[in-house]
Amino acid sequence: MEKFDWSYFIRKMYIKVPREQAFAMWVDPLKITQFWLSNAKYFSAGQELPSTDPAGTGNHYEWSFYSGLVMKGQILDVIPNQLFKFTFGKKYQNSDEMVEVSVFMADDDEGTRIELLQENIGEDEFGRVNYFLSCQMGWLFALTNLKSVLEQGFDLREKDQHRANETVGVHNLREGFSYG
Repeated sequence: MEKFDWSYFIRKMYIKVPREQAFAMWVDPLKITQFWLSNAKYFSAGQELPSTDPAGTGNHYEWSFYSGLVMKGQILDVIPNQLFKFTFGKKYQNSDEMVEVSVFMADDDEGTRIELLQENIGEDEFGRVNYFLSCQMGWLFALTNLKSVLEQGFDLREKDQHRANETVGVHNLREGFSYG
């Protein structure tokens, strides 16, 4: 068996809505909160953009999650209705090099095909646990919830901060596990 490549992964999802509608869910700060975040702010030249302005190439973001996590990063590239690319944490704990996420969209026979590529993941334990294992689970849920929201109108997220925090990430502790 060849050496496993921990530096990237790809997730795909098919959603039965037009590509323009799926794309807007990522770049619009109010719509991205309908399936993934609790709050989203975009900035240009240090100034917060109005909530009616979509994210653009070179903007920065501040994203809040129901778990209490707040992430800050940069929008690397936006091609309308095709690509939304952004930084998503540090490759290594003490590094300035960033993990990158690209969300590609294309027309499909029944709507939109979304391909999410997370790359530049550090191949140490920090990268493997936080950005390969944990993020794969997180992205699978985010894409599933996007599909649920757009196709059925159901938001599957846990919005209570304490409970949301308990459901996030990879944990290797059995403390607090109950059998009934």
